[in-house]
Amino acid sequence: MAKQSQIPTNLSSPNRMVRAYASMARALAQQAQSAVDQDDVRQAAAASIIMAVAFVETYLNIMARLWIEQHEAFEFRDQIDKDLAGKRPLGRKLEEWPQLFFKKRLNFGCGPAQRFKETLDLRNQLMHFSSDAHEYEFENIKIKGLMNTGAYDSLDASLAHKSVKSATEFISHLIEIQGIPSEQIVHAMHHWVGQPVMA
Repeated sequence: MAKQSQIPTNLSSPNRMVRAYASMARALAQQAQSAVDQDDVRQAAAASIIMAVAFVETYLNIMARLWIEQHEAFEFRDQIDKDLAGKRPLGRKLEEWPQLFFKKRLNFGCGPAQRFKETLDLRNQLMHFSSDAHEYEFENIKIKGLMNTGAYDSLDASLAHKSVKSATEFISHLIEIQGIPSEQIVHAMHHWVGQPVMA
């Protein structure tokens, strides 16, 4: 009896990881909403914001790979391959890639791009400390090497939900500027991030 070929278990459809990360971001935002202890709220909110940025970057990377596979004559293929291999920062990709792929630049001064940029900036504040170390002195006690964690301390459930919403709307915007007809965007959003298709 001939053996049936099976798809390796580590191979998946392109949308799998984007949907998984989007689902995680939504679940964490809801966890922040239902948490009582403020430490639990901040932890869930921080994780939700980080995952919101993650599912956008994952979508962008996968979209780029699909694009260069489907458009053999794409003139910037080598640059995109180099950016992906070199793990180019998300901010730089958002500035440069839309122009390379779609001949359009994102407007970070308004709309979905601006709102996602705020989420990205908040994520960066949580992960990339750019301020100098601080010290605190009280009477004869001096503590050195303290970091400003104000961004983390300010987190709440509303910021988590806002970040997930901004990331979801931004992916919709990226799909729109690809020239996808408006009536198909809702189905594309369901495919990529699991957003329900409303009747």
